[in-house]
Amino acid sequence: MKQITIAFDIDGIIIDLISAISPILSQECKHHISEDDIYCHDIGKALGISEKMPAIWDDIYRRNVLIEAPPVKGAIDGLNRLHVYKIVFITSRPECTKAQTEQWFEMHQISHENLIFVKNRDKNIEEQFIDILVEDDLEQVNKNSENELLTILLDRPWNRCEILPNGVKRAYDWDEIVEVVLSYRSKIANKDNHNAKAKHRFAEELWELIEKKDINGLIDWYTKAFWGKDPKKLSTAIKALIEVDVDLVQPISKLLDRDVEAALYAFSEIGIPDESKLIVKYLKSDNSRVREAAVNAIGKIGDNLIIDQLIPILDDTNPYVREAAVVALGKIGSPGAIFALANAMKINNYNVKLSAIKALGEIAIWCFKDSPPFHKRRNPNLTLPNRDIFEKAMEPLNDIMRHELPGFQIAAINTLGDIGLSQSINPLLEILENNNEEVQKAAIAAIGKVCQAREFERYFEAIENTDKPIDEAFFEAYKEIDIQRVSDSLRMFLNHSNPKIRMAAVDALREVGAKSSVGPLTEALSDHDKEVRNAAQKALETIQNSVIPFSRRCIDAS
Repeated sequence: MKQITIAFDIDGIIIDLISAISPILSQECKHHISEDDIYCHDIGKALGISEKMPAIWDDIYRRNVLIEAPPVKGAIDGLNRLHVYKIVFITSRPECTKAQTEQWFEMHQISHENLIFVKNRDKNIEEQFIDILVEDDLEQVNKNSENELLTILLDRPWNRCEILPNGVKRAYDWDEIVEVVLSYRSKIANKDNHNAKAKHRFAEELWELIEKKDINGLIDWYTKAFWGKDPKKLSTAIKALIEVDVDLVQPISKLLDRDVEAALYAFSEIGIPDESKLIVKYLKSDNSRVREAAVNAIGKIGDNLIIDQLIPILDDTNPYVREAAVVALGKIGSPGAIFALANAMKINNYNVKLSAIKALGEIAIWCFKDSPPFHKRRNPNLTLPNRDIFEKAMEPLNDIMRHELPGFQIAAINTLGDIGLSQSINPLLEILENNNEEVQKAAIAAIGKVCQAREFERYFEAIENTDKPIDEAFFEAYKEIDIQRVSDSLRMFLNHSNPKIRMAAVDALREVGAKSSVGPLTEALSDHDKEVRNAAQKALETIQNSVIPFSRRCIDAS
């Protein structure tokens, strides 16, 4: 029997969020709030403060409330008893809380296979290949009752009802959760056999249609109730048909009248820029899911010519459509997308802001690393932005790095490192004073990336321009960055108590690669951690053997 995978919701199952935020809620409601006051999963609705909840959540996320929250009684022991199973956590928390969530797990020594963040409480368990779901949200339990998986509902005031769907077992504490899991092994084994037979039937039907190159038959097959209305179910077949060189444009165009979401998803898989004009009209659909699917399709097709159609979507009334527009702009990766994403970072929505930060970083990686955007390969006429265009994004990134949650800070720091502008060095050095170790580690890595990016750029410019001596090119690089200050700042972290921080400092000094890096790296050869010592030795060897001659990299800018 395959290893059983158990998905646990976090808040209310693992972490006692209500106890943690009760003082904040009590202050707002002007009387003591306990979990018995929360009669439904929507806290704002239960307490009559729905309009104030966005600001309350914002306050919770900015403080250490999530990190300091206690575990649910019995949760730690229960997870230890279930350690032989594959454990994943699925949460509706905003992704900006990832660093805090991971820190909580680390503090409580909870290991897990995966941590999945979902939008709008949309936990599509079937897509995650889960065998057992442990939840406290009655709505989620009802949604997943048709997926033939074992569902355990941990009893809470907000999920009490007389009748539960078939296949759902109510547990009143963690001892009962463990007992139910252990007693259902035979049911999971039977489910494995059922799934294997279903997959076999699916494969036979699919490949018969593929061999015939029968796209119309495939579309009819797709619309059967057996596979429901999820457009992603079509993707496997679409990709297979692309491999056997079937002309899909016309039949999928016809599908627009039958299942818009499926057709839009199919177009995104085909990736033909000409078809984006056919999709644009769906950006104005009254159905937000259709608008989101249209935005996703345009982003995957990567048509730079219609980027102006995407920018207004950043003001869409639906936050998930706005987030999709940000991601699409990042995938297109044109100069116009940079300006739009810089503005998107100012939008007061957690997921939109975080997606904009990450999208900028992805564009930077595409433009300045070895692999350009896949849209450049599809569309050779696409103009890629140069590094200086990213200056437009520096101000909002610096603001986020200084004033936002750790999750936002780390994302902004990573993006600044990927962009590699010398102007980011001073803000990154300042953020090293932050007392969050994950933020410090990210800033150290970003500093190394920026220094390396500027040095290599100057080196290769000198190679291409025979009139400029290489020494002169490197003096220009060092004029842009106070390399001595950088090395001194990194040197301080070689004495940090956390070996991961010391390792990050060694790696950054290796990427700086200047004369001022050699002394600190030599000192790190005596570090009491073997891995740090080995990393320091390799760093010194890397500097010595770099493709940029060591004598050039060790120029003393003074």
